[in-house]
Amino acid sequence: MPWILDTKYFFYNKDMLSKAGFDSAPATWDDVVTVAKALKSKGIVQYPLIWSWAQAEAVICDYAQLLGAFGGQFLNDSGPAFNTGGGLTALEYMKQTLDDGLTNPASTESLETDVVKIVSQGQAAMALNWTFMFSLANDASQSQVAGQVAVAHTPSGPSGAAPGCNGSMALCISSGSKHQDEAWNYIQFITSQKVQDQYAKLSLPIWQSSYTEPQVVNTLPDVVAVAKTQLTDMILRPQVPSYNEASTALQLEIQNALTGAKTPQQALDDAATAWQGLLTA
Repeated sequence: MPWILDTKYFFYNKDMLSKAGFDSAPATWDDVVTVAKALKSKGIVQYPLIWSWAQAEAVICDYAQLLGAFGGQFLNDSGPAFNTGGGLTALEYMKQTLDDGLTNPASTESLETDVVKIVSQGQAAMALNWTFMFSLANDASQSQVAGQVAVAHTPSGPSGAAPGCNGSMALCISSGSKHQDEAWNYIQFITSQKVQDQYAKLSLPIWQSSYTEPQVVNTLPDVVAVAKTQLTDMILRPQVPSYNEASTALQLEIQNALTGAKTPQQALDDAATAWQGLLTA
């Protein structure tokens, strides 16, 4: 049963971008680089970009969005496909932003909560993150840039694709449960529209009709407006057996590329080899 509905949105500091001469969010990932270079050259912020690129599931989510935007695939009929085309371009893009000093080096050790902190401290102008960031980064009690952080549909790649990463979660009842009826009653309660609508500040409801409910819209009007297009435009992480092992292998090799231990091509080739072994095991 669907429970948490989420995707990674594009967040940006309106005040910083305005000082650099930009009045809206960058529309493409090439535009992101253009804006970042302007922010850096004008001394507005040292590292315009911050990402959750720690060797964890977080980096897979950011990579998935870029892979999708650049027209890549995790898998094709022959097996792993992320080491060619858009998958390779995505990792090369990530590494180039580090090499150009546009991405904060701390990204390679950061998770999503770290991204919120760095943006909230005014040390970054643009980031990808889940819904919860909007409320936290605009909370004056814990953010130095409250009121300045806006949300937008993620930028597009050359093909026009602009997917978010599906971060949704579901609930289920195990076949061996001794309290299946009670479990189902609980699931019905916490996934009910009434309960879901109460928590819209940090996670938007699974119910489509909630997106016109005043209680939800008035809680996060900016996010709801973007969610109507972003939630219908998402890329899935790969549906493979032994996903944890596959993800871990790709996390490791992305990290090797970002830290310069390997070229993006070699890193993804090695990850593809590891995946091939898992898929044929």
